[in-house]
Amino acid sequence: MSDLLLFAPGTAATADAVGDVAFAQAMLDVEAAWVRAQADLGLAPAAAADTVAAAAVVGNLDLAALGADAENGANALIPLLAQLRRAVTAADAGADVGAARFVHRGLTSQDVIDTALMLLVRRSAENTLADAEAVAAHLRDLAVAHRETPMVGRTLAQHAVPYTFGLKAATWLQGVDTAVAALRDRVDRLPVQCGGASGTLAAVGTVTAGTGVTPLELAGRFAARLGLRPAAPWHTARLPLVEVADGFALLADALGKLATDVVLLSRPEIAELSEPTAPGRGGSSAMPQKRNPVLSVLIRRTALSVPQLIAQLHLAAALADDERPDGAWHTEWPALAMLLRLVPSAAASAAELTGGLVVHADRMLATLTDASPGVLSERITVVAAPLLRDAAGDAGTSPKDRVTAMLADADGPGAEATPRLRARLRDAIPADALDDAALDDLLDPTRYLGSAGELVDGVVAESAAAAQHRTSSANGSTDTPDRRPVPSGEEHP
Repeated sequence: MSDLLLFAPGTAATADAVGDVAFAQAMLDVEAAWVRAQADLGLAPAAAADTVAAAAVVGNLDLAALGADAENGANALIPLLAQLRRAVTAADAGADVGAARFVHRGLTSQDVIDTALMLLVRRSAENTLADAEAVAAHLRDLAVAHRETPMVGRTLAQHAVPYTFGLKAATWLQGVDTAVAALRDRVDRLPVQCGGASGTLAAVGTVTAGTGVTPLELAGRFAARLGLRPAAPWHTARLPLVEVADGFALLADALGKLATDVVLLSRPEIAELSEPTAPGRGGSSAMPQKRNPVLSVLIRRTALSVPQLIAQLHLAAALADDERPDGAWHTEWPALAMLLRLVPSAAASAAELTGGLVVHADRMLATLTDASPGVLSERITVVAAPLLRDAAGDAGTSPKDRVTAMLADADGPGAEATPRLRARLRDAIPADALDDAALDDLLDPTRYLGSAGELVDGVVAESAAAAQHRTSSANGSTDTPDRRPVPSGEEHP
């Protein structure tokens, strides 16, 4: 179990995915894939690749010693290699294929660490995207179910004009869909890191010399083995890492917006939404009556934390000097690890939140009704002002100002204010210009929803089509190149 759980509630399910064990295993996976790539091209015996793969298991490592020894080389790969070679030598006893000599040859520490980070990113992204897709599906359902559910719209924290909860859900959906598309695209383009000491592949050239295999071919085979994209070395061109991290950040932003709205609308004095319940969730140590919106709170925690983590990655990218960074690279690791703990956790919380969100439509309607006729002032002014008959004492007063005065006089709870305003308007507007039915319609807040329904339909249709396309792409029905890892002994297409 990873540490820091007490400092990061809600990340118990995601912490181990980027903890010491996961990182060490990812580095071992990279080393094993490198030997396997050599064997694929006849540069190492297949038996050596098998031996290394069998030994490259995190259980063979002393992680405590690894952590202590990492200080001497400023990264964990150097001591890991020493332990891995001992494990390979032990596994090789009797077979005597000399497997240890094929481990890491031609590579540099940053090749392995950066590539291992790409594996951790991809593994974290798989769960994150699955949960984000569930969030999108739940939001589509909410948007459709509440397409016509009226509520008050709020701008600058004040009542504005009538709105619908379906359109609010569709707005959340737009953000989530944008983030999912960006993150999935960036994960599909994760690159391998393979350049050697200064990024020239010079040492890889010594591995391939006289074999008819080029360094780029071996690097490409290495990428294929790991299901990553072949790429020129990016030791100090850190945008591949920053770009995919930004994809996680976009999702944190979208989920943060959703959670912020839920927190606000679940306040007891508003009570238009409620989080799903679960035993033991949302309690207080001192106030038994409380049911805190903890799913939204933890999602907001992520949204508030991620910008600082992303800023650190951008700073490291901007200050990655020469051909190997002298400290900037090292600052990426804790920032990325925390990012990969928080965002997947937030996505899982959001999937649960949206899947069980309780919508109090009756409360929404009551709030909207109570906010009338003020929330209809825009509509009333546009429709009623041109129809007003001249009245004594109104000389020099514009029709708009007269309507504004009527609205001010009618101020109060909707049940009282709306009848008062109706009476004033009935006296001031000829019946042949606005009959009683039209006047009632004018003062009905549920009849001033604009094109909310059509907007919901468009967002939902676009989202559903995008989800279907992503599903089809994942099932291999598009022309997207297959970059899945190559199983042992198989040729990559």
